[in-house]
Amino acid sequence: MQASQIRSVQLDFTSKCNLLCPSCARVEEGAVNPRLPIRDLKWSPGIDRLFSPYFCAQLEFILFSGNYGDAAAASGLPPFIERLFARDVTFIVISSNGSLRTPEWWSDLGKQLKGRGQIIFSIDGMGNVNARYRVGSSWEKILANMEAAAETGVFLRWDYIVFRHNEHQIEEARDLARRLGFSQINFRSPSRLSLQPSKGYEAPLNPQYAPQNAQQLTQIQEKFGSFESYVRKTRIHCKMKHDRPSVFLDFQGDIWPCTWLGAPPYLPPSHPQRLDLEKLTRHYEPGFNNIEKFTIEEILSHPFFARDLEESWQDSARRLFTCGRTCGEDFNYTCFPQYGNTRMETLPRP
Repeated sequence: MQASQIRSVQLDFTSKCNLLCPSCARVEEGAVNPRLPIRDLKWSPGIDRLFSPYFCAQLEFILFSGNYGDAAAASGLPPFIERLFARDVTFIVISSNGSLRTPEWWSDLGKQLKGRGQIIFSIDGMGNVNARYRVGSSWEKILANMEAAAETGVFLRWDYIVFRHNEHQIEEARDLARRLGFSQINFRSPSRLSLQPSKGYEAPLNPQYAPQNAQQLTQIQEKFGSFESYVRKTRIHCKMKHDRPSVFLDFQGDIWPCTWLGAPPYLPPSHPQRLDLEKLTRHYEPGFNNIEKFTIEEILSHPFFARDLEESWQDSARRLFTCGRTCGEDFNYTCFPQYGNTRMETLPRP
């Protein structure tokens, strides 16, 4: 992919977060991942060079939503956004758990984004039920922050992961979102549970919200013998190259093809996704994909992006598990609206 083809950038703006959600990559055994560097992205020379007026003009949007942090936990988010708008970025999306900062802060953010951005609140239940998965969250704080943002008239969306323990609150959440003036509510299936059953968290009983990939997994096991065999053999359709041309920028300033390949560097040393990525990249120079060292054009012309990654898809021994799992043609791992495992609803104005 050429730099001129990129239509969006996803940012892991920080590795800081106030919660300890069990399935998050930043959490291990109920605590923060001990290998995770804690830092925010700053407006640096490399960032300034990346978000040139010419580059920003081609972008449809910039999404602040990462693997390890909540953008609202970072210092300097509003001025960073303002710098992007000064470069004529058309649309900015901020995703957050909503259980941090003050109503005044959210009101200011809503006013800053009104008419040119969106806030997504990721909240998985009403009252104390939300804290069952969003460990450490405060419903009182969330509600006050949502109300403050809603009063500004900014475009709001509610993302709700539907588990068995919160599916009884779907209608209540929909009603609250409508009363507050949210434009959308997105009921997401816990699609990862099909591959990674989690003690204490179960898929909903209602088939409308159950993961669609559970049936796909059964078919894959019948056809390929195992999911691991499928990952190594399936044809790959790269979502971030073909469907929504974009790159992922992590909190260290490293550029990756997607959010899923941006996570493995901080996973446990024995984790297969980390081992795969290290095997493919171990002969590269340190920082080969860092925006402080190289331009976006230089990074995309590096062998990793220009040749090695795609060539590895043709070799089952070299193929990254992350790629086969996420972009294999017969399994919908993600909850992106266009790929299933999600029900996006447009809400009428109150």
